Amino acid sequence: LASALRFSTVGGEMTAPPEQRQKPDPLAATEGFFRHLGLFETLPESADKKDFFSDLIRSILNVDRVEPGRITCTLTVRSTVTNPYNTLHGGAVAAVAEMVSLACAKTAAGDKDFFLGESSTAYLSAARLNVRNQAHQGSSLSDSAFMNLILLVGLLS
Repeated sequence: LASALRFSTVGGEMTAPPEQRQKPDPLAATEGFFRHLGLFETLPESADKKDFFSDLIRSILNVDRVEPGRITCTLTVRSTVTNPYNTLHGGAVAAVAEMVSLACAKTAAGDKDFFLGESSTAYLSAARLNVRNQAHQGSSLSDSAFMNLILLVGLLS
């Protein structure tokens, strides 16, 4: 009536064969991942103000040079924009790409309204915490080549 349990010895310990082992609960694993990211914690009041995110992204960028159709910036990876691996967060990468590409378009088209029509990012390697990287709009970042941008900026008429 009862099914037999089989066990094997691995390193002196008894373990059940794979088909008899209890499978981890994927929902519990997902919740643990979200807890690790801090998604169940309340944000501080300072994060709940107008343009907080734009201010945050501007705080990591310094404009080095502006020419028609080209902008060179230095990006400093600070802890405020890192992921749990202490590397630049992918969302910050996308936000920097948008901000710099729109500014670059304005160097050629003047004070027209723009929108970012499409953006694609390929992550080649990680930019580590407290590292300064020089970015040229439309090209890879030198020294830590972690993104390659394909940016299509559309004009609003």
